[in-house]
Amino acid sequence: MKGFKLLYVLAAILIAADLAYFLVFHPKRHFYWEVPAFSAAFGFVMCIALVIISKSIGKFIMKSEDYYEKIRKVR
Repeated sequence: MKGFKLLYVLAAILIAADLAYFLVFHPKRHFYWEVPAFSAAFGFVMCIALVIISKSIGKFIMKSEDYYEKIRKVR
């Protein structure tokens, strides 16, 4: 649980830093840059998506626990 608290604190710091950057410099590149804390939220969502996609790929390429024992028995 300590790790999750640290993650939440880090996410809050990043969102606050992004909001401060938005208020000070106010970049006008694209429409989504005008949304405060967009990059922090986008990064968080993409990180979660990466974990979910990685887990689903892992289910397809994962070998069973006795995979190598079965190979030895066949030989």
